Amino acid sequence: MQLPTLKNLAAAPTLGEDQRQSDTAPPLLKRHPIKALLGAAKAHMRAVSRGRSLPPGSLAEAEQYLLDDPHYLLSLQKIHGPILKAWLHGKVTTCIFGVALGRRFLAENEDKITGATTDFTPLFPHGVLRQMNGEPHREYRRLFIEAFKATDLAASQPAIRDIVDDMLSSLADIAQPASLAEMRETLKHALSAIMFRLLLSIERDWSGYDRMLAVYDRYAPNGTFKTAKPAHHQYFAEMKEILSERASEIRSQKPFPNMLSYLLAADRLDETSIGNLLQMAEAGRYDVMGLWTWLLRMLGTNGDVLERISQDSDETRRAAYCEAVVMEALRLEQSEFLLRRANSDIVFDGFFIPKGSIIRIAIWETHKDPEKFKDPFRFDPTRFLGSVRLSDAYAPFGLDKHRCLGADWIVKLGAIFVERAALKLRWDIISDAAPVNGTFHFEPSPTLAIRFDRV
Repeated sequence: MQLPTLKNLAAAPTLGEDQRQSDTAPPLLKRHPIKALLGAAKAHMRAVSRGRSLPPGSLAEAEQYLLDDPHYLLSLQKIHGPILKAWLHGKVTTCIFGVALGRRFLAENEDKITGATTDFTPLFPHGVLRQMNGEPHREYRRLFIEAFKATDLAASQPAIRDIVDDMLSSLADIAQPASLAEMRETLKHALSAIMFRLLLSIERDWSGYDRMLAVYDRYAPNGTFKTAKPAHHQYFAEMKEILSERASEIRSQKPFPNMLSYLLAADRLDETSIGNLLQMAEAGRYDVMGLWTWLLRMLGTNGDVLERISQDSDETRRAAYCEAVVMEALRLEQSEFLLRRANSDIVFDGFFIPKGSIIRIAIWETHKDPEKFKDPFRFDPTRFLGSVRLSDAYAPFGLDKHRCLGADWIVKLGAIFVERAALKLRWDIISDAAPVNGTFHFEPSPTLAIRFDRV
């Protein structure tokens, strides 16, 4: 979904265009203090040569324990203010805090930045939406906006509920307690079925379903890769071949409304739209898997929320509360940042941002502003009930022109998951620890184990 980053829906996404989610936590980052020293010197020299100053902060490489602390950038913000510099993930990085400030930076520098994401252009022309600029971005964004509008999510809800119910039964059938790896695998396969249906017109009873699932699991077994390798080209070609087979079938049918059928009817199934469609399905199943994992963890320690859902007989009110649960989960976790790369030197609010460096718009930290969210680290879905307007403080799906196209889907699919889980299961956290710094985002601890029981 320009499916957010739902670090992810990555990186982007993220659950979308800007959020990505990895299936496994990586080993500790290798330290490169000399690289950081040289990078800092180069950035300073470039700023001085142009008579400018870098933002406040340090470009020294932080100790690993600091990078593993989710509150690290919050602590830097308290010292240096809403614009600061840091050495993050081997790059000179300018961090910008606050929705309004981030939105203004993007608007003022649209032609000077690009998405800091995996380069998909070796696989298909123009790459994914989040890495496009100019006319290609406008053209394909318009196309996919129309494709999302044409896809009737409500019509697919009975099928989606069946998929979610089957998944919940599988969670209860696992030898208890279920490990994090077992939960993720179960969620991933259910979300594959949902994304295949909505995006690719592939249902579980289609003859090519198992083939497509198998090749997706080979293509991206642990979330989106950082560099397309020969194996990715091979698997991507297999995915295109299976999708072409499905497209040939539905040309002679009247298929249910979905994105593939819309692109066929509009005669817009070119290499770029096919590539984005296939990648949206991959991003969707992993980003939303990450969100649903966080939901299981949060609801496992907030049994009163599950009771409120299961005991409310008003379907409309119950659905609204379930959506609020999803939005609060996104505020607390999963949505962490928007990343951009400077294509040229930038001066923003008087600070110099050198060409080639990274700009990080800090979403996770912005969502913890106590002036916008009272008691910001408390799980409280009621923040999002009623006519609350938080457009100046809440941005889990990105900002403006690169906002995730699948944002509404992510919330509605998450609400279905929360509602069905509350009606079907009860669960307890058996073991857990602090979140870990994964490949792209913070993730629940690998020690997380949950005992599921049917209601």
